[in-house]
Amino acid sequence: VFDAFDADGDGVLGSCEMRAFAEQSGFDGGEQAWSEEFTLLCQEVGADPGWGIDRPSFFTLVDDESDNGCYASDEEMQEMLKAKSSQRARSVPEPG
Repeated sequence: VFDAFDADGDGVLGSCEMRAFAEQSGFDGGEQAWSEEFTLLCQEVGADPGWGIDRPSFFTLVDDESDNGCYASDEEMQEMLKAKSSQRARSVPEPG
């Protein structure tokens, strides 16, 4: 799941990449709300909001069932992967 949301492949989820995950998890706030939420998530795992959330920190957050994390069950993660795959399939131009 981490790799599916790491659009630029740099090994961290920046604000935009993490927001895509959060929206799949039910986040529906605006830009200001997301900025605040991303900063809090980064603080929770000791990450720099200017850099982003690395793989171990991401899995710490998605395994955290408290209000501080962004818990996602294995089933929810599978659904996110399916949704992300279908988004990619629609955005890839057909050869020809």
